Amino acid sequence: MLKDKDPRTIQTETESYSIQTIEELSKTIDSLNSTGRIKGVGFDVFGTLISSLYSRSEQTDFLSKHVSEFLLKELGEKISVDESLKVYSDTRELIKSGHIEINNIPVKHQECPEGEILRHIAKKYSFKEPEKFNQYVNEKWLKFDLQNARPVTGMTEIVSKSIQIFVTEHVGLFSNNSCNKDHILTLLNNNGY
Repeated sequence: MLKDKDPRTIQTETESYSIQTIEELSKTIDSLNSTGRIKGVGFDVFGTLISSLYSRSEQTDFLSKHVSEFLLKELGEKISVDESLKVYSDTRELIKSGHIEINNIPVKHQECPEGEILRHIAKKYSFKEPEKFNQYVNEKWLKFDLQNARPVTGMTEIVSKSIQIFVTEHVGLFSNNSCNKDHILTLLNNNGY
């Protein structure tokens, strides 16, 4: 015996398209919108709107270097960049293995937020003003990102067109990057979005 479908369930159909150029994407959005087959559009921030010129390991190296600098500056405690990288990496693994949840999602199923790593490092070293540490590292990180991020060619036009068609409320951004919302918005604004 089959149960009735739950009336609260939204029934959707999926269609796939092979898009090769920005022009094709623009035409496809126009076509789908004109026939009512699309109600909005979402963009992944990194790799779709913005390209980073460095890898995840280069980011970790960069952030751990500034952990080392802060320890020397604030506590007079000198640790090498290699030691700092170990502290940073060990803390990251500790958080991931501890199954900490962020927004009800276990960290092991998502990127481990850098802010969480920095918070644990601040606790480990008993910083009197942990928010000062977080701000110090994040300011360096944003500056580094701004120097090493580039807009993906043609996507500013697609985002503008999408906003014109669907209005802002129906245009979304997605990212599994571990930087905070203000960081992402600054990167987008500085890259023409």
